[in-house]
Amino acid sequence: DKDLKAILAAVTPKLIADDINTAAEQLDSLLYEYFAERCGTQRLERPARARPGTAPPARPKQDQWMLDELEQQRTYARPAGSSSTSAHNRINRQAKKLKKIVAQNDQQQKAEQERRKFKQNPHEYAAGVFRPKSDKKPTFSKATADVFFASTYEDKQRSLPYGAPPGLPRPAAPRLEFNQRPPSEDEIVEIIRRKPNRSARGLSGITYVVFKRCESARTKLCEIIQHVWNTSIVPRAWQLASIILIAKSDQLDLPKEFRPIALLNVAGKVFFSIVNKRLESYMIGNGYINLAVQKAF
Repeated sequence: DKDLKAILAAVTPKLIADDINTAAEQLDSLLYEYFAERCGTQRLERPARARPGTAPPARPKQDQWMLDELEQQRTYARPAGSSSTSAHNRINRQAKKLKKIVAQNDQQQKAEQERRKFKQNPHEYAAGVFRPKSDKKPTFSKATADVFFASTYEDKQRSLPYGAPPGLPRPAAPRLEFNQRPPSEDEIVEIIRRKPNRSARGLSGITYVVFKRCESARTKLCEIIQHVWNTSIVPRAWQLASIILIAKSDQLDLPKEFRPIALLNVAGKVFFSIVNKRLESYMIGNGYINLAVQKAF
């Protein structure tokens, strides 16, 4: 960490104050080059996950054996006369009832299997549920994607201030003020500590592990975050994302048939996590959100 501390000294307080964009980009660049040289680089591939419920459990042997016996008896009990018709109908009713029992057993075993999977690893289970059905890649060009997604998601009135709609009741004045103090180092460290190590990386290629284990990197990030908070100027590097396109159908030539997932740099996500946590405390502390009825993410 001493070597890294000497390298990161290039991101000086003066550079942070004069050019926050360059400071943020230089921090990412120095960290990436340092760890790439000493640890190498590796392309992370997510292991294939079996989609929950794709392999239903085997049916109970006894019920299945009885069902097979009834099916065989029904084959021989053809309606040739009144007595045969009665026997055939009786077997049909028994087979229908047993099929219902077998289906219920299947459903119960499947539900129990899914519960066990969820309890073992809730995060992994959720990822399996929402994992795309395929890893199909788009056949259209980057230029086509840029035009479509820019026109779809661009908001030219993003900075336009909005007022309350006429007639909408106003909430009571806040009892608790929004915490506008610059984030302390302890607050930043706590946010980083709670982040998952395997979280997807942004364009910088840096993971949360770097800031968890390297005090010098964490200290420099704290200086940048505190400056961003005081000046309200978000670095350009924190506004850029790597976009992953997930196919929604087999129409791979249409951008609208893909769902874009944005991967932001972890340094920026730490800052916005602080904003989110403080805003959540403000809204809940003043009673502006009713946790009993309002759910969102």
